Amino acid sequence: MLNKIKFLINDVIAIENKYSVIRQKTGENFNIFLIAGIEHDEVKICKIISELINPNGCHGQGDIYLKLFINHVLPYHTFTEDELKNTKVYTEFVTNENRRIDLAIITPNKFIAIEVKIYAVDQYKQCYDYYLAAKMSRKYPIVYYLTIDGHEPSKDSKDKLNTGKELFLVSFSENIINWLKACLSHHQTIKISPIREVIQQLLYSMRRLTNKMQDDTFKEIIGTIGESAESYKAAKAIAENIEIAKYRMMYKLFQSFDEMCSDTFCKKYRIKRGNKDSLVSTIDNYEICLENWFGFNGKHRKNCCPGIGFWCLDHNDEIIKLKDGIELWFRIEVNEGLYACFCFYDTYKKYYIDLTEEMQNEVKNRFFKPDCLYNYENGTGAIAWEYLNNREFGKIDFKNMNDSACRLFDINSYEASIEYFKVQVEEMLKKIIVR
Repeated sequence: MLNKIKFLINDVIAIENKYSVIRQKTGENFNIFLIAGIEHDEVKICKIISELINPNGCHGQGDIYLKLFINHVLPYHTFTEDELKNTKVYTEFVTNENRRIDLAIITPNKFIAIEVKIYAVDQYKQCYDYYLAAKMSRKYPIVYYLTIDGHEPSKDSKDKLNTGKELFLVSFSENIINWLKACLSHHQTIKISPIREVIQQLLYSMRRLTNKMQDDTFKEIIGTIGESAESYKAAKAIAENIEIAKYRMMYKLFQSFDEMCSDTFCKKYRIKRGNKDSLVSTIDNYEICLENWFGFNGKHRKNCCPGIGFWCLDHNDEIIKLKDGIELWFRIEVNEGLYACFCFYDTYKKYYIDLTEEMQNEVKNRFFKPDCLYNYENGTGAIAWEYLNNREFGKIDFKNMNDSACRLFDINSYEASIEYFKVQVEEMLKKIIVR
């Protein structure tokens, strides 16, 4: 069986390499969305979608892409001709509560709020607040939750909303890809090469984002798996062990971060490693959190963000505090993507806290240099966070195991990535200052 597994893996690698060469020769790899890193950027992706579905968009094709969007991405709702004529499309729509809806489609009767999640985590009552904002504005308030795979939002985000009634789930992997295919095959698109090429490149980048391989590649791999009972058994054995291999890679990664952050490193950047005897033992034990994240303990993966944490220290080596019981932490963790962040931990409630606007201003003024990349969203607990990227291949997506994540299985790429992660972590730690 082991030999058959090795042969099958080699056959699949050969198929992948063959189509990789084809993509290179046909110019598919020259993709502006991939080059600019737009495929992972929720804000920019929303702007592109918004421009396409806007009847007054610069494409000049009226409402044809909006109609296709309604059919494929908003399949649970219909628009009258009068509504189509009076549809407005917005990105970053600001609510009365100063929250920003990624995409808003507004007609005289409907307010459709679309929350787009590629890598970001849910915020507290996010979907529910969007529903309330829509309800205040129009007779028919609707919330769509658009993710890579069509999963549910967190319970905290949806709150009282009922899936299939006020809240609807759609995905990039099915709804957006099918919409773009329909846009691409429309007779108006076929006639206009600039629009056609942009949609073609966007479709290709969405396929990459969602791990949707090209049909020809799929067919050949499936044919190889199905050519004999032995081949199928080998593929089944591989599938059964994929998650374990992924778990071991992520465990190895956190071990490397542990080794990277030596006593000398911690002393230089005034941080102190948390451990199983610390006040945050449950959150800080990446072995337990990884098992939960993968569901090995029967728990849902969204219950935790595996990672390692550090206390941030002042010049007297005392833990930096916002106030009594609220400590400043630096963490490296995973939630689909790999990122580093600063956060405030409540030692009494045993969880990360949300900051009021007043607290945010105090934090920015007291603890961070002016050039620090400061970003904050309620419900995430993370402030001044940045993704830790592979220098050559970009953002790492552990949920969908994109190319950048897969490269970590190559020893040379892994070692180079660890070195680059260290550089990124150091740059972040240099931004903190205590006044």
